[in-house]
Formats: sequence, C-alpha cells, structure tokens
Amino acid sequence: MQDVMVVEFMLMGAGGAPNPMTPSVSWWPEGMNAPFFQSDEGGTADVTLDTLSLDDPASATGSFVATLCRKDGFFAEADTSDCRAVEGRFETALREGS
Repeated sequence: MQDVMVVEFMLMGAGGAPNPMTPSVSWWPEGMNAPFFQSDEGGTADVTLDTLSLDDPASATGSFVATLCRKDGFFAEADTSDCRAVEGRFETALREGS
C-alpha cells in the first residue's frame, strides 16, 4: 500500500454533534517499510465534522488541516525540520470499532 493517508479521531459525548478529540493524521507515501509523515510528534492536526450520522448506515463528512513531520521508522524521533502542511476533506462510512 502506497500513498495512504489516515485521519483518526475519537468522539465522546451524547447527543448533538460531539467535537473530534485527539485527532491524528499520518501519510505513508511509499508504504509502511519506508519513511512516513505524522502529526503526533512535532506536528499538529485539527479535524472538523460537518455531518455525523450513527444511523444504519453510519457515516461522517468533514475536513482536516495538519502539519506532518517525517519519521524514518516507528521508533525513530520525528524530524521537525522536514514537515509538510496538508489539508483535505473526507466522506466515509463508519463501522463499529472492536
């Protein structure tokens, strides 16, 4: 798998439109065995939900803005001198986590 971007966030609360918490964005331009970029160390991430439906079928739409810093491997420190600004929109089905 190459050129994969992952947007993750948690939702807590009841009713209404809960705000996404602890957002994280990762980008794997050359697959999982090559350097990658992520927001968790040295970067930032913000996710905005436009719609959220937990009815069957569950779905969400929204946008994200992030700064992703390069990591040469899972256990390497982030290189904060090599960061990329990214932004985008998503429209996705949701499924229950395990």
